Amino acid sequence: MKPNGQLSRLPIERVAFGIRYRPQYRVRDNLGAVVDQILSSQQFGPETFPRSEFGSTQHTLLNPQNGDHLTISQEDALLEINLSTSHFSKVREMGQHFNSIVTKQLKSVCNVSDAFRFGLLVKFEELSAEQYICPVEKYADTVLGDAPSKTLNIQFSYNLATPEGFSKRGVSDYRNVIYILNQEQSDRFFLAVDYQHYFEPMLASQEWSQPLYERFVSDAIGYHQGTVSEWVGSLAREERDAA
Repeated sequence: MKPNGQLSRLPIERVAFGIRYRPQYRVRDNLGAVVDQILSSQQFGPETFPRSEFGSTQHTLLNPQNGDHLTISQEDALLEINLSTSHFSKVREMGQHFNSIVTKQLKSVCNVSDAFRFGLLVKFEELSAEQYICPVEKYADTVLGDAPSKTLNIQFSYNLATPEGFSKRGVSDYRNVIYILNQEQSDRFFLAVDYQHYFEPMLASQEWSQPLYERFVSDAIGYHQGTVSEWVGSLAREERDAA
């Protein structure tokens, strides 16, 4: 079964949006002003992040009840938030907020440039061994002992070409996709997929002013609806039984 429209094959639990840039000390010098502007927004105001923690090199806004947090430092910005949705339109919308509020302030207040990585991590809700083949069953080495393993943490990654890296002279951009599987119980496991874009050379401020991040999020969603959905389908017991 493939998802229709903006639907995800699996229910989404949490997402994380991130941007990493060359370390710039002016970010640390202006963290207070950036945080004030972010807290004045409707999406990331005190109702979303009731607590604020200031460190020597970073500032974190957080919600202790659900674990949501936004951290800004001299080298990156990371938003991790609970979505609890099956609609990728919600992921797209949150990516637009991250771009228009967080990265906008980094550029306007701190004049941040030289970005070299965009990231979008999607963590799905818990999966059941009744419906899907667990990582232990699929990947564990059975020659290690007679008793089967009950837990397994594994990740694997792929590099993907980009149109810019393929066609433009002097550009070596690429995408890196990391699949993360975590099984702590014999009948339950979690899946997360981290979709990243590396820029070589790094993005100058005028290049970053274009809506690159929102296009990146759209490409990540397309990857989830295609490749990730098909891979998850290969683990589904009912589809394998029907084949």
